[in-house]
Amino acid sequence: YYHLYHHHHLIPLLLFSLLSLSTPQHLPTAYPENHLLLLPSLRKSRRHDSVYCQSWRFSVETNDAGKWSTVPSRCIQFVTQYMTGHGYSSDSEMVAGNSLDFAHSVQVAADGKDAWIFDIDDTLLSNLPYYQARGFGHFFPFMD
Repeated sequence: YYHLYHHHHLIPLLLFSLLSLSTPQHLPTAYPENHLLLLPSLRKSRRHDSVYCQSWRFSVETNDAGKWSTVPSRCIQFVTQYMTGHGYSSDSEMVAGNSLDFAHSVQVAADGKDAWIFDIDDTLLSNLPYYQARGFGHFFPFMD
């Protein structure tokens, strides 16, 4: 213990040496600055539209798409199929069920002063009629 205590500055070097021996040698030593270079390119071919449009939808739903005013033209069919098919209704039922479960778990006070505040857009009202009236992106402006 005494010997190790006086040479405590060597412990990080020893740990680094052990770790470097245990790491796989097939890992690249230099990484590209842009990690997107490692991803396959998303060419604008029909077979990639589904993947692109799912990613676009995810970006919109997580509010990472920024301000946008139209559905990308290559995603109009995707949006139409999603909103008129089983996807939109299934997602809506799932969210409603989760919301109801949460509402049942909340302990409200007996004073009658508790309140629920909802975001009206696609929470209490569906955007389906809006999109339907605009051809699911065939014609917009998005904001009337």
